[in-house]
Amino acid sequence: MKQYKWKSVAAAAMLFLWNIQTAEAKEAAAEIIPETAAIFSGEANASVLTDGVRSTKWRSDAGSAEFVLPEEAAAIYLEWDFVPEGGWTLRADSVEIEVEQIFLHQYLPLSEPASFFQIEWEGDAILCNVYFLGEGAPPNWVQQWEEPCEKADFLLLPTHADDEHLWFGGVMPLYAGELDCEVQVAYMVNHNTEPYRLHEQLDGLWKVGVENYPVIPDFPDIYSPSLEHARTIYDEEEIVAYQVGLIRRFQPSVIVGHDVNGEYGHGAHCLNTAALMRSVELAADPEAYPETAEQVWDTPKTYLHLYPENEIVMDWDQPLSYFGGKTAFEMAKEGFACHLSQTEYFSVQQSGSYDCRKFGLYRSTVGPDTAADMLQNLPEPEALPESSTQSETILPENTVSSEMSREESVESISQVCPVEQAPQPDSRTIWAVGGASLAALLAGTVLALFRRKRK
Repeated sequence: MKQYKWKSVAAAAMLFLWNIQTAEAKEAAAEIIPETAAIFSGEANASVLTDGVRSTKWRSDAGSAEFVLPEEAAAIYLEWDFVPEGGWTLRADSVEIEVEQIFLHQYLPLSEPASFFQIEWEGDAILCNVYFLGEGAPPNWVQQWEEPCEKADFLLLPTHADDEHLWFGGVMPLYAGELDCEVQVAYMVNHNTEPYRLHEQLDGLWKVGVENYPVIPDFPDIYSPSLEHARTIYDEEEIVAYQVGLIRRFQPSVIVGHDVNGEYGHGAHCLNTAALMRSVELAADPEAYPETAEQVWDTPKTYLHLYPENEIVMDWDQPLSYFGGKTAFEMAKEGFACHLSQTEYFSVQQSGSYDCRKFGLYRSTVGPDTAADMLQNLPEPEALPESSTQSETILPENTVSSEMSREESVESISQVCPVEQAPQPDSRTIWAVGGASLAALLAGTVLALFRRKRK
């Protein structure tokens, strides 16, 4: 984790270097191998897996698919619609790979290029697309997901897919993308009955710089007009237990949650935050949930969107070198734009009732903020105490409780039909620095300040 200190000289240098894109760097990008000949175990249309369209899907009771390529591939990228529960096996020529950590969008580089591929699994599964890539760095739309964080700098707790962009604004572009913090996103509900939203979810996170795979629980997505109603359709104690488990598992320095009023009154949003107000305390209590008491964790800072105490207004308008000079606000809008099924109903805003810049420090063990920086007052990683608990808890004086009245007028959310989105390259391009002494000097300075983890 790195303290955020804006360096105008470093930012200018990064923007300068961003535009030094040599022909060699562009040529190094891997290309999709065309004209794939596919042979399946069972009857199916081979084109549905190589057409780049997610709405055309392939399902096989036999649980295997074979591909013969006109040339060797160095990597494979799969987009599942419904992943096999027990994992799957990839055979690339004579090499066999057992895949246990399953991502909906999964990239696998090969130790040796291959021209014959077999994908095999047990049980039910649905596959949308398979891409075979040549030598070189994969295109930016290829999502190279890492496992969830071991230790998170930030834990974001949106309720639905798209909430993380709408209400938390530039948190992910700034802290995950620009500052390379460990940002873990964990939702309250899933969209398993709307598979297109699962693809939108991953596309949006990847767009704004998140690389650790999100946590998606089993709680279904059910619309609710109020907190009281939400408590009749969800078991609040199960939500609390889930959140305590998240906090203890990821031991975040910062938690970011919803407005206590549910943003626009959505009962599931309200319940998510009401549960968080309890969970952040219980996670620090060794008497609570004894099965994970050895991981007890007192989160240093907890922010709620629009919370009226200890307010900060974030600056999402600084240009970010990681995104080629685009701002955190612009990237939040691009992340939300990946949720094509939702853009008719909402938009990311920097003003009015839904201002994504406004947060309040609901709870802190490190004192109040004096600047609009969610990392303020947090020690560098090497200075953290060995114990997982914090010795002192400083609670802000709360004037808003989780039981406060909700807005009576609530805008309902309509169900929408799937909208297809083919993979598109984003603004992050591969760049290389020439041999000029000035460029080398700038590169050394910038790399020391902005360490990137993108492979």
